[in-house]
This record gives sequence, C-alpha cells and structure tokens, in this order.
Amino acid sequence: MMIPENLKSDTSIMEVKGRSGGIASNRLSFGDFKSTKVNRGVKATSDKKFAMTFRGTTEQMHFDLFDDAGHSSKVFCVTQNTKAELPVMGEHFRIAVGEDDTCAGTISLDSTMVNGEPVWNFKLFNSSMELAFKKETKGTITNGEKTIYIRVVDHNSKGKTMGDGMAFGFEFVLDEKAIGAVEVIGGGRIMIKNSIPDDLKFLIATTSVTMLMRYDMGSLNI
Repeated sequence: MMIPENLKSDTSIMEVKGRSGGIASNRLSFGDFKSTKVNRGVKATSDKKFAMTFRGTTEQMHFDLFDDAGHSSKVFCVTQNTKAELPVMGEHFRIAVGEDDTCAGTISLDSTMVNGEPVWNFKLFNSSMELAFKKETKGTITNGEKTIYIRVVDHNSKGKTMGDGMAFGFEFVLDEKAIGAVEVIGGGRIMIKNSIPDDLKFLIATTSVTMLMRYDMGSLNI
C-alpha cells in the first residue's frame, strides 16, 4: 500500500507472521509483539419487521498482546453484522437491500507504561473485508481525552487503486499526523512511529491485530 507521508521516516515497518494469503491463524507476531490465541464466539440472529427480514451474526473476540519488554494489553470486542432482505414474488425470492457491520470494544493497557487512563475504547465501521470492497472503512480509538482516527489507505505504492473501493490498509491519525498504519492484504504489515510513547505504540499494535483478524480474506462472511 501507499505509505502515509509521516511514516516514511523514523518508523518501524514489521512483517506479520501467522497470516498466509490474507487468512489469519489464531496467533500473530510482528517485530517484538506476539498475540495469545484469539478466542472467538459467534451467534446467528434473525428478525422480521414488516416486509423486511434482518439476518445477522454477533461475534465476540478477545486476546492478549505481549512484547519482549514485558508490556501487555488485553482486547475484548463485539462485532454485529446485519443484512436486510426484501421479499420478491412472495417469499420465493429475496434481494439484499442493505448491510451494516460494526466492531466495537476495549483495549486495556498494562499500567506500567501509562500515566493516565489505561482503558481505551475503539469502534470500526464496516469492518469486514467483504464490506471493505464496497465502502470506506473507518473508526476511532479514544480514552476520552485523546482520539486516534482510523482512515482508509486505498492507493498502492504507485498511487493506483484496485477499484471496487478496496482498502489496501488503514492509517492511525493523531493530531492530523499518521502515527501508524496496518496493511491488510497479503501477509500484512504493521507500521509504528518510533517517536511516540509506548502506550500509543501498543494501541496501534493491538488495534492492528484486531483488524487483521477481522479482515480475513479466507472467509468473507462473518
């Protein structure tokens, strides 16, 4: 993907291990970071209102992330995916008329590397790879005092897009400057600005793993 201008220097660019062809295993590692096994749980839902049928899934996911210095973080998130269907020709044929996908959760940082609030909340809109082909994906990470914005990177290193609104990756922006990025295609790469504090490095690393686990090109449907 095209690397954001602010990450072209003083940045650690780390190849992700544990991901092959866009399919993530239950554990990922990159640089000095390693995740524990990712635990998942999925529940299917169905609801009918007027003529519309709403089908969806609710997925829970949690894991820990460690580095070689002994720092750690904990993640818990819930994804809700809902597809709306409208009947055509009675109940014999249905067409999809809309879809919504949101992932929200918390990141709890090791208190040894923070002076303030160790718990951050994050939200990813349209966060499955299936929707990344169709819509802009974005999100936020906040502790109430600071907010990091997640913005789409839809151009490759030559400045070209792949079409269909596909996301190559995402950048993490604080005070209008990129402090990190994650590439979600292929094996994946994670980029973190060297000059930012350890707690922000862990936030970028932890959210990046969450997104790589969500952007599983091997199973487009959640």
